[in-house]
Amino acid sequence: MASSAGSAAVSMGNKHPRVLLPFTCDSLRIPDEIAEGIGAEEAVVFGPTSGEAAPWRVEVGWDGDGAFLGRGWPEFAGACGAGVAWYLVLRHRGGGVLTVKAFDASSCLRIRELGAPVPPAVEATAGSKYAARKPQFIRVLPRDFMEKLLISAKFVQQYFPNEHLNNCTTIVLGPHGKVSHIELERNWSDVFFAGGWPQFVVFHNITEADALLLRYEGSMVFTVKSV
Repeated sequence: MASSAGSAAVSMGNKHPRVLLPFTCDSLRIPDEIAEGIGAEEAVVFGPTSGEAAPWRVEVGWDGDGAFLGRGWPEFAGACGAGVAWYLVLRHRGGGVLTVKAFDASSCLRIRELGAPVPPAVEATAGSKYAARKPQFIRVLPRDFMEKLLISAKFVQQYFPNEHLNNCTTIVLGPHGKVSHIELERNWSDVFFAGGWPQFVVFHNITEADALLLRYEGSMVFTVKSV
């Protein structure tokens, strides 16, 4: 079985609890709280596909190490294209329904269309049918996250205009709805949230135990949620 998810923190801030988990292929360890909420031996899982999401039926099992998604999970994972060093955000939507967001090794959200990734330029176009799945990336917080936060290099390359990378101030909508202005800092090829970031972290009581989900709204505006 996959490694235990017993230590994974479940975000209970709303009626749909979610958890960040490292991807595993053969089965997926899930927190016992989510399995208990499902309350059945099978769940319906909706994956990271664009357009209409197809449901997958996956076993909810228990063993000496706790709860896991078993039979049906390898097929689901293969259809989603998930790979090594990926992360998944698993969300319990109530009853036996789960949704999954997949983030690749570069920490960027992956959406599949007929077995292929959606082109970034199309995904980010406000008028397209992909507008509901805005660009996102996940960040597991390092020890020095209080000072500044590294933005995924792949994300910067795909979505940030070059003219915005020097002396740019972004607008960041925090978990509690507060609007913050945070400066970007560029250090060679790396780009960080810097000026204003420490105050943002303190105000929202973000700790090293959290992971952050960042969604790009366009025009250098971000929404940040804790996972």
